[in-house]
Amino acid sequence: MDLLPAATDVQDCRPQHECWRVQNIPTSWSLTKFLQMLQKKDESLISLEEQCISLYPSYTGSSQTALLSMRPLPQYFQKLDPDDSHVLILEDMPEAGGKRGDVFLSLDCHFRGLTPLNVPVRNNLVDIVAVTGLGGHAIESWQSRQSDQMWLKDFLPCSIPENIRILTYGYNSSLTKPGKRSMVDYRRGFVQVLSNAQSTAEERARPLIFIGHSLGCILIAQALLQAQNNHSDSHILASTRVAFLFGAPHGGQKVDDLVSMVKDFTSSSCSSQQSRRLRLLEHLREDSDFLDDQRERLISIWEQMKIVSFYEKRDTKTVKKNEAGEWERTGEAARLVQGFSSLLYLKQESRYAIDEDHINMVRNAWKATASLGSHHSPDGVQLGLTNTIMFNSPGQQRL
Repeated sequence: MDLLPAATDVQDCRPQHECWRVQNIPTSWSLTKFLQMLQKKDESLISLEEQCISLYPSYTGSSQTALLSMRPLPQYFQKLDPDDSHVLILEDMPEAGGKRGDVFLSLDCHFRGLTPLNVPVRNNLVDIVAVTGLGGHAIESWQSRQSDQMWLKDFLPCSIPENIRILTYGYNSSLTKPGKRSMVDYRRGFVQVLSNAQSTAEERARPLIFIGHSLGCILIAQALLQAQNNHSDSHILASTRVAFLFGAPHGGQKVDDLVSMVKDFTSSSCSSQQSRRLRLLEHLREDSDFLDDQRERLISIWEQMKIVSFYEKRDTKTVKKNEAGEWERTGEAARLVQGFSSLLYLKQESRYAIDEDHINMVRNAWKATASLGSHHSPDGVQLGLTNTIMFNSPGQQRL
């Protein structure tokens, strides 16, 4: 799910939002205690089991974050609005007879901001940040439709050094739901979140690896440009070592079907929303001046890092309005991002074709990039990460 409103914006037969995020969990809580506290709160959660929960240290280090993968979805979560964040208050009784205290947990399934996907051992030395695209979701966009496995969480941690932290970034990128839609808004929000995650001098010196899909690649590029122009954000550019770019529309992509959908969803009564979204799509259109200018300004930036570019080999169905007035991905198939658009043609760039369409190139990326990984991995897959990043010493990681 990404540049195209595939499963979030358009009709999809697969059940949605079976994974919820719980934040602000005390660092003293074990997975068992967290589960027990949930079950005490609502009887419909009795069916939850520990294997449905992944518990990770938050990127700030001051709390923990849990991912709950639930099928079927318990009644408690069915009652919650999936587009909002919710507060769950639990009463905690500390050990050794301490005073009772309220714990305020945050629940959501939109996954905005940064979400941790692994437990790095010792002090982590490298951060990996994955960025989805327009109409995407920080979890579901990277998740296989066949197995429900999310490769950034379920496979990647097993195939890279244990002191690397993996994060996924989500933002409100739906073309059909309320909210601002502009590249400036997206860029500022992303840079602010990255700065919050690297608040100390030690963290700002930590090497940074980006994994982007479609519009997410453009957002990464925009963040690097802001880091070049603003001294307060310069640490982002200085620490970036590698960018893995999937279906990056450096030269634009096909957007005519999305333009028609936006015009249909947004009437003249909300012309400001429509104009913002149409302007965003025009920025992404093939041969757009915005992308031409960005590509030229980025040349000196890309030269400072390693680039691994992936391009799709299959056409993707476009969106089309059905007889019931619903938009579905049942339109004519097209190559949404052409190979020449996805590549930078720089000497430090490695280029690979993926035998998938634009959407599934990241849903099935673990399988599709099997030949690029280390031979030491059971599946022979590491997305080329350990082959690309060389660690010279704990204090100095360079390519």
